[in-house]
Amino acid sequence: MKLNFTINDPIYGYINIQHPLIIELINHPYFQRLRRIRQMALLEYTFAGATHNRFQHTLGTIHLLQKALDILMNQGIKISNKEYEACLIAMLLHDIGHGPFSHTLEGILIPTINHEAISVKFMENLNLEFKGRLSVAIDMFTNKYPRHFFNQLISSQVDMDRMDFLMRDSYVMGLKEFYIAHERILYLMTVVDDKIVFKENCLISLENFLITRFNIFWQIYNHKNCFAIDSMLVKLIKRAQFLIKIDASNIVDHSTAIYRFLSNNIDPQSTDFISDFSQIDDYDIIGLIKLWQHHPDFVLRTLAVGLLNRQIFSCHVFSTSLPPQKIQLVQDKIIKKYKILPQELDYLCLYQKVSNILYPNDKLPILILSKDGSINPITELGFKIIGKNVSKLINKYYFCHIKI
Repeated sequence: MKLNFTINDPIYGYINIQHPLIIELINHPYFQRLRRIRQMALLEYTFAGATHNRFQHTLGTIHLLQKALDILMNQGIKISNKEYEACLIAMLLHDIGHGPFSHTLEGILIPTINHEAISVKFMENLNLEFKGRLSVAIDMFTNKYPRHFFNQLISSQVDMDRMDFLMRDSYVMGLKEFYIAHERILYLMTVVDDKIVFKENCLISLENFLITRFNIFWQIYNHKNCFAIDSMLVKLIKRAQFLIKIDASNIVDHSTAIYRFLSNNIDPQSTDFISDFSQIDDYDIIGLIKLWQHHPDFVLRTLAVGLLNRQIFSCHVFSTSLPPQKIQLVQDKIIKKYKILPQELDYLCLYQKVSNILYPNDKLPILILSKDGSINPITELGFKIIGKNVSKLINKYYFCHIKI
């Protein structure tokens, strides 16, 4: 096995990995599939540079994690070679459970299980294949390993996953104003009492990290056009699922793995689940969209043509909820113009509340190590920029519909 894996990454420059087991996992078909899973679904319809994939993102998280572990070890924190490798493996496989178009279709193709749980199933399969060499990594990922700070590096309010996607997503869209001081955050991080803590002079950088994540959520991930195009993709799949129940013959080939997911003929607990899931990716959905643009069903055809040719739904965003009569007025116009049945309206019109919070207080807090040695949650030290409303829930109301 090749003992060195090097790529030239647009964010960090050269990323070098020298762990044989990790290189084997990178070259495994399960992981290579992530090249065919877009990081940001269809956001390229709004931000043309957003074409990167889960493969690139995951290698970025590995680079950041290697730096973080090296910094902690240089501080005298004991991390064995086995722990070092296991933490990298857990990070490498943290997104392997994503399905086609990542978060957009999560819960649509498989309503009963999320991508984190599917990632664990992939890890368990790989652990059998690699004769138990992933056991410690699985424990770290599921937070069952006795040294819990490893899990915080993988999944927390300031983890390597969030750090990379904030930098990578903003970079590819040319939004330099969303820069985060990732190296400063890593160098001012340490471990006390098995918890990740940050030194006091990191406060401003951490606050900027939270602000950036909050702003990207609204300005990018939930940009009105991004929300509209994602909604169209979801409605397309739901329409296909409905039509399959009636007659699957002209919707999708029965012999394909994607058919079993579209027809909900899949059991996440079955022994064949990972084998089937590992066969589906963005390309399956794109191929179906191209096929469905000629489908006799008006709703399916309209959504497919809209997705292929960027004929995006109209989308309006409000800070307060809309009166039902205003929504009904638009719905009546849609039914009249397109001569559709009332029960078909749901596929061409969507009204939804979206919520976000700058600093969730129901998760493990960000801990700050003060110069006097005391450790306190970041909220107790006060935010210099954000102010007091750090945990206030922000709601917006999206009304998307086919153009009338």
